[in-house]
Amino acid sequence: MVSGQTIKIKEIWRDGSGSEYYYVREGDVLRRIEHYSVSKRREDNYVEYEIPLEKIKGKTIYIFTFSSLRNICVAECPAEAFLHQRRPGDYDLKQCKVQEKCLDVDAFRGMRFEIGDPLLERLVADVRKYYVAMLEEINSCSTSLGFKIILYHAKVVENFMKDVEAGLIRCLAMPTDSSRLKCLNVPTAWIYQLWVMTLISKSLGIREFLKHKDQSELVWEMRQGYPHPVAVGRAGSECYAFYFEPQPYAIAHIDPKYLSQTIKAVVGKRHIRPDIVVSRGSPRLLKSPDLLVECKAMPFEQWSENTISQLEMYRKLYNPKNMVLVLFYKIGDPFLKKALESKRVIVVENVRPGDPAVRTFQQIVQKVLG
Repeated sequence: MVSGQTIKIKEIWRDGSGSEYYYVREGDVLRRIEHYSVSKRREDNYVEYEIPLEKIKGKTIYIFTFSSLRNICVAECPAEAFLHQRRPGDYDLKQCKVQEKCLDVDAFRGMRFEIGDPLLERLVADVRKYYVAMLEEINSCSTSLGFKIILYHAKVVENFMKDVEAGLIRCLAMPTDSSRLKCLNVPTAWIYQLWVMTLISKSLGIREFLKHKDQSELVWEMRQGYPHPVAVGRAGSECYAFYFEPQPYAIAHIDPKYLSQTIKAVVGKRHIRPDIVVSRGSPRLLKSPDLLVECKAMPFEQWSENTISQLEMYRKLYNPKNMVLVLFYKIGDPFLKKALESKRVIVVENVRPGDPAVRTFQQIVQKVLG
């Protein structure tokens, strides 16, 4: 091995699909490859690193490759596999071990990704602590009431629901803390919303969900922007229609004044999809529903900036009789909380499995819908 020898590693940076990221194992920690580089060059979606071989000699390099279907495969390579490169990024695959299951969660037991952002560190710990319990409650509700959950265009969420730890690995394999947070945002939001829907169902004493005449089996079809209820539940003689991220019409996310320019307009987008809407009685148009619930699964710092304008738009568009903001975390700004409450928004913080706030939220639901 020549003293001072360097190797070149080339990553593919895309939004998940078709990307490839490299990590170096240091004991039980996976560190980003860039921490070992002496130079970094980016061109389009490619990032090239020059790395002194002596810095990674004897260490294992983990290569995370994301397919177009958002699946992920992992290869473990010795640093020496990158010797004798014809082109930057070449390596000898024969020296590498490709995990048999593409992503073998068991192979990562006792290991952790190095994280720089304390907010992300806290979120990851809370996902491990609470989201398995949420999914157990969601599945229990689904089984006991006999419905199946179908996720449209949400492969990342589906994978996360099958295995939380695998979902975390997929997101933490992203190259930056900001991209990791972005990756976690969608699955945590959907799972949290689903869990809150089951809390509402329990609060109302739902004993059955009604099958649509066109359905061969009872399903909750979770699709964004759908103007019809995802489910209609019955409690005694009363029915309740549940909507998941609805919007009142197909291009409602474009401000009306831009409708003549919809093909080229990139402005005028607005908040029009509340997380959950519940109406008492038979399904009807999304006009003055009994309850509108907005859920925030991420820490306060990730959503505080536009919340008031978001909820004001919902009130203007839907005119709900009651509006509740359900938060996994506590609001870090007491002035924001007061501002929300002054606008007739009921704020419930720390709504998570095992917390007394769950009962508080359920009592609110019973009061406004029971």
